[in-house]
Amino acid sequence: MSGRAAKELNDGNSSLVEDPGIPLVGAAQGRFRSYSGTDNSSYTTDNRDTTEGNAAGNWLPSGNMSYQRQDSREVGTGKATIMELMRTTNTVAVFSAPQAIRQGLGCSGWDLFAGVGTKKWDNISYRLSRRKQLIERSRCLVDVGFLLAMLGVLVMLLEAELFLQGVISKLHIVSVTFKLIVTVSTVCLLIAVVAYHVTRIQLSMVDDGIEHWGLAVRPSWIGCILLELFICSIHPLPGQVYELSLHQVESVLSILMFLRLYIAARFFVVHSSLVTDTATQSLGALNKVKIDGMFVFKAVMSERPGSLLIVMMGVIFVLSSWSVHACDAYMAVYNNMTIAQVPGQTLENAMWMSAITFLTVGYGDVTPKSECGRVTAVVTGLLGVGSTALLVAVLAQKLEQSRSEKYVHSFVSRVTLDKVHKHAAADVIKSVLKLWRMRRQTSAVKNSHRTQTQGKLLQAVRRMREIKQEKANIGEAAVGIIEVNSAVGDVYQITEAIAVQQALFNDRAEEMDTRLSNIENTLENIANAVIPD
Repeated sequence: MSGRAAKELNDGNSSLVEDPGIPLVGAAQGRFRSYSGTDNSSYTTDNRDTTEGNAAGNWLPSGNMSYQRQDSREVGTGKATIMELMRTTNTVAVFSAPQAIRQGLGCSGWDLFAGVGTKKWDNISYRLSRRKQLIERSRCLVDVGFLLAMLGVLVMLLEAELFLQGVISKLHIVSVTFKLIVTVSTVCLLIAVVAYHVTRIQLSMVDDGIEHWGLAVRPSWIGCILLELFICSIHPLPGQVYELSLHQVESVLSILMFLRLYIAARFFVVHSSLVTDTATQSLGALNKVKIDGMFVFKAVMSERPGSLLIVMMGVIFVLSSWSVHACDAYMAVYNNMTIAQVPGQTLENAMWMSAITFLTVGYGDVTPKSECGRVTAVVTGLLGVGSTALLVAVLAQKLEQSRSEKYVHSFVSRVTLDKVHKHAAADVIKSVLKLWRMRRQTSAVKNSHRTQTQGKLLQAVRRMREIKQEKANIGEAAVGIIEVNSAVGDVYQITEAIAVQQALFNDRAEEMDTRLSNIENTLENIANAVIPD
């Protein structure tokens, strides 16, 4: 029991009870020192009147979690005073007040302590457990959305191929059933998307410690959610309900359904080890790095760029081939045209055209006839340009030498250049000696020989200069961040050594001045002693 509690208890003005897990109440002054306990706390009172302003007195423990009032004393001036005191003490009440107090203060149950004290977000264990639950829920919602999106796309492809092959018609019961399945999966997908974003908003509330969801919603999120709902809602409707020609609307809606495959990318992101690993998330939070889809994409491009690019190119090739095939085939079916008139309606020709368009070759032997097919070919060409740029960047990065490889290559190149430099220097010496000997034998040496020797001398000198420049270029290319750091460290050490030597020099100079002063004083004393006044 604290000193203040013991003093108040000994004074007799109030009765204070202090026990682990039991509220410490000062009845005379109406102060709540701490609040803790459980929901199943029971209290017993006598039959005295309990009203607002004269609510209750002292409560002593009776049994395990039972309290019995001994006398009736005034604890405060009602609900407002208790709430104000709880705000000032900055504590949380997690126990249930006695029935008499609740009736006297005009509140019931937990309402007495609602909205006062410390917020629930201050409890770190609650926030962590709540965050874990929300992450698991969002992962499950992404899994459900991925399955629904893939189901809708596969059923759409099956229905379209059966129709294009002439097996069923658009008003056939099989076609209507397939499209109803697509519609139902689309509605369920929209619900899953909304639930996923609601979970993400709740997760943002937990991370930021926000009570109201409106403060956690960012303006950019609203646009992203609406765009995502619009993309996921696109699908061909059952029957023939379009005002425009069926082949134009049906092919466009079928192709636009491929946009919902972005959920596949989200599926792989949420199941990535970078996102599920707690250590990675902690490091990202400490370094203020957001572990999201872009981070995972960059990490995969850094670790396995070849595999990722192959998968991306394969998916683009398959989707563009089927899109061109569907566009031209729908036009051929509804216009009663032959394959020779619309070459792009066959899947083989569509794959050939998509390949040469994706690679930006464009032979022109096979071209789409429908407007939808032409737009698809343009999009395929743009995606091909982007994929080619990524491929070139990856190849350039992979072909670049590492730091150790650069060191080895630079060392070998310098050794080779040193050998060539020595040979060039030897040629210079030989040419100079030949010219010196030719000058002594002026009569017997022809001018052509002398000119040839002078040319060799000039070539050897020029070669030495070129080798010197190449060695300098190699030295500059070999300098990296580590070399610069090492050079800066060396300069720092040299500067420190110079500073130490300078300090020693200053100390010696001061010592020398002191000694000179002592010598001067000694000489003055000797002079005064030898030569009297």
